Amino acid sequence: FCTWGKKHHWCKAVLVMEINELIQKRQLLEAFLCDAIQHLFVLEKSLSCKSEEGLNTSQKDIESVYEVLKHKVFSILKDSVLLAKTNPDLLQQAVEALKEQEKEDQNYMSENLPDQNMQFRPRKWKELWMATVKESVEARMKDTSRTPRTENLSAVGQNLLHMGKTMKEDLTVVAKYIKQLYPPEFNVFGIYAELYHNYFASEAKKNAESHLEDKDIYLLLSWVHNFYPKICSLLTQQTHIYSGQKRAEDISKAVGEELSHRLLKDLPAFLRSYRDAFEDFKEKSKKHRYYKPILIANINCCWNFRQHIIVWMMVPSSASQQAIVEKIHARLVKEYIVRLLKRKVSLKTPAQQQALAQHISKNAADLEAFCTTNGSQAKWLNSALPKLAEIIRLQDLGAIKIEVATLATTYPDIRKRHLEAFLHIKANLSRSELKSILGYLADSTASTQPRAPLFSNINVS
Repeated sequence: FCTWGKKHHWCKAVLVMEINELIQKRQLLEAFLCDAIQHLFVLEKSLSCKSEEGLNTSQKDIESVYEVLKHKVFSILKDSVLLAKTNPDLLQQAVEALKEQEKEDQNYMSENLPDQNMQFRPRKWKELWMATVKESVEARMKDTSRTPRTENLSAVGQNLLHMGKTMKEDLTVVAKYIKQLYPPEFNVFGIYAELYHNYFASEAKKNAESHLEDKDIYLLLSWVHNFYPKICSLLTQQTHIYSGQKRAEDISKAVGEELSHRLLKDLPAFLRSYRDAFEDFKEKSKKHRYYKPILIANINCCWNFRQHIIVWMMVPSSASQQAIVEKIHARLVKEYIVRLLKRKVSLKTPAQQQALAQHISKNAADLEAFCTTNGSQAKWLNSALPKLAEIIRLQDLGAIKIEVATLATTYPDIRKRHLEAFLHIKANLSRSELKSILGYLADSTASTQPRAPLFSNINVS
């Protein structure tokens, strides 16, 4: 390249053709990419010595090769997550090409008097890389076909499952295989993490704003409050991602507050259904391939449920928090009473009845302690379950009537239908004894209005 003339221009054209041919055959990207990049650097720098007429032709030729090279390199970089394991050498070649272009851009920009004939610098491949990563992340998060369908999951549930699974698996690949291919200033993991988070957060917000079925609400909250923080624990091990993690916390709080009013109504039913499903699994699925891991995972979840309940109650206003806790307190007591009125338990012996009474008393104490600790001052609820437990424990008819009268005085909205369903538990009562107790209740509550409803909203089947 020491002389200029027709012969040199012809040689340069041949070199351009050879490089282009290698790219088309894919040989370049696999073995000679960095050498070819260096040749292109020499060619483009030599353009500054050319006349304006020669420049037009030569630059056009070189730029056509650059376009082909750029297309090949970024098609590889777009598939980084897949190639990191299947073809790491090819991915590394593409990253090296990107690094060389960025380095050359910086060299050009640092010159005191940049050559006006090199209008194609800076090429800004790093900016294009960031756009390519964003395109890749969105494509992988949208491609739900890569995640097998799970029975009984809605479209929303399946999408959440796919996004969470994809995000965690892909970020693991980035952390283990991709990050080290780049220099620190690229902030590779931070960029990937923020892009995955932004897409997940956007989809979660859309789902939260749409009309969701109950099971989708629970699944969304489970991802936001339970599984998503586990993904964030992966992020905390990396550098330059504080802002992404902070946004994750903000999203969790926003979605939780938006759906908290639904939880106040449905949380007890959800916890019961979860418990029943878990008990059913323990009894009927002992031959399941992952029986023990599933048991362990669910047992660990019990602690998370307790923490989640406390988080759902956390609101800025102390008065609002107390009101919410007291609503939950009343709901839990009511749901426990509903369970006792289901007519599913009929105990004939005093020993059996005493054991059940002790069990109810313990549950009542635990429930009271939990709600009181978290701010409930609804003390009027605390005697309901212990009084019912006492009615089950007592065997003397007169003593039972006194306890029923005390219950009716404290909770005057209790009616004969409630007490009749409850007394189904005491299978050793005769018809005449049962009638006597029920009649006593009817007389004692005929003209009394409840100051705070507890039994009024409980339907008896």
